[in-house]
Amino acid sequence: SSGFNAAKSTVSSIFSSIKTTISGKLTEAKKHLYQGKTAKEACFLSGFRDYSNFRRTFKNYEGYNPGNLEELTSPI
Repeated sequence: SSGFNAAKSTVSSIFSSIKTTISGKLTEAKKHLYQGKTAKEACFLSGFRDYSNFRRTFKNYEGYNPGNLEELTSPI
């Protein structure tokens, strides 16, 4: 039973680390969007390698698509 608890805490630690990494990348992406970059530019500049994964992750964490933020920050 102690082996299971150790494995459980290791898995929890890994997921916590992944969540922190994703959160940092999304913060970086939002900075790029506020600076006027496109959603695709923000995706790759913040360390994501796949745009569809970036869009899905952004929407899941932020509640809206990165394109929506891009539209709000674009000059008219």
